[in-house]
Amino acid sequence: MPPLHSQPSSISLASTTSSYNQDHDSDPYGSDEHYHDTEDLINSGEALKRFQKGELLEIDQAWHRLVPAEAREALGDQEVQRQSVIFEIFKAEREYVADLEAIEDVYIKGLETASPPIIPPQHLQTFIDQVFGNLGTILAQHQRLLGELFSRQREQHPLVQSVADIILDGVLLTDFRSAYETYIKHYPLSESFHRTELKRNPAYQQFMQSVSNDPRIRKRDLITFISRPVTRLPRLNLVLEHILKLTDKQYGHPDLETLPIILGILGDFIKSTQPGIEAAESKVKFWALCEGLLYQKGEIILRRFLCLWKDMDLYDDSRSLVYSGPLTRSGRSDSGWSAQNMDLTGSLLDHYFLLTRDEKKPNGSVKRLVSRPLPLSYLRLGSFTNPPELQKVKSEDGRLRDSFRSATVTVYPFTIYHASSKSSRRYTFYVASEGIRKRWHSAFVSALGVHKARQDGNMVMKNGVFTFMNPIAIAAIQTAGSKVFNKFIIHTEGSLLSYSLDVVAQAALGQVQSSRTVTDTMERVAKADTTVVFFKHMQIGERQLIMYTAKRRLQSSLDLHVIEVTHAVHPSTSPQRNNSNHSHHKTSFKPFGEPGYVPRDAFDIVPLTKTAGVCLDKGIAIVDPTNITSTKFLVVPDLSEASTLLPVHDLKARLDGAKPLGLVPLSSARTRDNEILVIFDLVGFYVTRQGKPCRSAGFIKWESPATSFAHKGNHVFLISPQFIEIRNINTGSIVQVIEGEDIRLLHAGRGKEEALVAMRGSKDDKDGASEKIVELVETAELTIATPMSAVAASGPSVWDEWDM
Repeated sequence: MPPLHSQPSSISLASTTSSYNQDHDSDPYGSDEHYHDTEDLINSGEALKRFQKGELLEIDQAWHRLVPAEAREALGDQEVQRQSVIFEIFKAEREYVADLEAIEDVYIKGLETASPPIIPPQHLQTFIDQVFGNLGTILAQHQRLLGELFSRQREQHPLVQSVADIILDGVLLTDFRSAYETYIKHYPLSESFHRTELKRNPAYQQFMQSVSNDPRIRKRDLITFISRPVTRLPRLNLVLEHILKLTDKQYGHPDLETLPIILGILGDFIKSTQPGIEAAESKVKFWALCEGLLYQKGEIILRRFLCLWKDMDLYDDSRSLVYSGPLTRSGRSDSGWSAQNMDLTGSLLDHYFLLTRDEKKPNGSVKRLVSRPLPLSYLRLGSFTNPPELQKVKSEDGRLRDSFRSATVTVYPFTIYHASSKSSRRYTFYVASEGIRKRWHSAFVSALGVHKARQDGNMVMKNGVFTFMNPIAIAAIQTAGSKVFNKFIIHTEGSLLSYSLDVVAQAALGQVQSSRTVTDTMERVAKADTTVVFFKHMQIGERQLIMYTAKRRLQSSLDLHVIEVTHAVHPSTSPQRNNSNHSHHKTSFKPFGEPGYVPRDAFDIVPLTKTAGVCLDKGIAIVDPTNITSTKFLVVPDLSEASTLLPVHDLKARLDGAKPLGLVPLSSARTRDNEILVIFDLVGFYVTRQGKPCRSAGFIKWESPATSFAHKGNHVFLISPQFIEIRNINTGSIVQVIEGEDIRLLHAGRGKEEALVAMRGSKDDKDGASEKIVELVETAELTIATPMSAVAASGPSVWDEWDM
């Protein structure tokens, strides 16, 4: 449970049960005049009315002060104590309702009517929802409950038989328990929002100081008030347990049956809220970690995906801190002791593992990242069972202790590693005990299991498999507007071939009897004596173009050809044999302009909207497919400012030896329309339409070196032999990782087309290894309901205007 805050208005059970036995002679309010006034109020029944209105002096707010002496003397001591505790239920409920009403009247209305505004008006309602949650719903429940309790008190005072039936009716209500469940699970977040605003907003600080003078607040801070619902039910549970102990067991009192039922309901409910509280507290710790995190300069992915405060999605329930604790990494020297011991902190999030080192700064301590964050999609567990080791320690002045003062400590190692960099990103850590090592192992296993379940349940892409040959690359051209093309293009063994798309589809479904049926529809896109190096299909308007490069012996450059695909006037789904002797046969492909030339180091073509990019060793050359021979190449990125701008210089150094793969124009309304994501095999970065680096020349380092990529909507698929890394094109954040073997891109897909990749199949025997072609199909995300989702849905996010 969250820490219980002191409540000046609450009275302990000890003082309650002994209140009748107080020494009234020492009572500062116990003068004869005050005593006779109280007796007159009791006799007239006015005292009870004033108690329920909260108008009695504190000293008179006890059962024995509102009961005639002869009535008290007629009861035994046990029943007197029982009535005193029941009376405290009335009093505590009245004060609880008064405090909740004070929250609404003093704090919430004060913020809403403040002039000038304390919280910006566009953010005020969301802030109130986050700090005060559904207090209004809880208040309404207890106003009703208090009315029923006061009615019972007026009917039966001074000897109240029971209030258990009223309380049972209340706690049995689903709305009652669900209101508390929502509030209690959100409470750690409420407190965090309040404390954060208190640090950053001087006007909010001043408001809190000013309202503390209100007589209903009585110098108590806001935490005391908003924690009241968290502590209310546990305190009520304790009071009811005390009433049960004081209830006479001889005469079959109804409380003997009712109170155990209530205690069971409340006990189970209090236990059920604990996991939600822990989850919220974990999120608060995650925020605190992010606020104090220092990341490496240049890498966009760190400040984007680790979600520092300004970039964090506060309504994403998946972000949390799973486990955190001290770790040690060490190296060995010739002298035998750990020469490079580093005291670090490991933080296991629900999506990343972070390794940080605490550093003190003038404005407080920070956590500096000492290694790139390791995504759980790539995290693998090594050994957690190696025997413990002995490490010698250094003296405080940094020198080895002498032989008489040498000391060793026992440490327990465990290993984790990056699936794509098993050697270079392999980490062995040491902890102080076997128990701590087991806790880390349990935390890793649990976090990886939850992460995989979320990935499987919220895949951006799913796999659809059909069987075909093993080509280098393929393209499918069905229709464009009113034109029908029905072509399936395959690049294999230096040839570029075309087949009927309908017939290939029938063959994939097992609806053709012979492979001859497919081969009869074959046409050559490139001449038979041409060796095709690579090709791409692109669409400009309704015009379908095939761009390919071809090499000739002893030629220092590659020929760049553009072929237009002609549409079929009467497309047929039946095979038609392509025989060169049939003079009436009309080819489906015709040259589009004269061939051009590109450098021999070209290795791929990237279709853009109206142009294409030819990937070279040092960059990407932009060409116009409709006019290749007169195109003046624009090479991206333009790093001409590397000699004058340090960030561009650092980016240029990062690209040294890297291989360009292509370009992706950004189209999100939340990003700049003139930006382009440039993709290299190791990193990605953003440039303007003129090719100059932007976003401070920052870069995104991929987790696994990519060999190719595909783009669909707001996602880019980075293909490597073992992984498909799916990232958001606007932020660079990882959204999914698909694992396989011998993965390669066959068809990047454009528009509504899905990307196709080939990877190792499940069959691997004496007859050889099988392969499968996988279609990456976009799916709809499953949303997760959060405790405050209903509250948060009432208005826009507090961070929307700030692009957060």
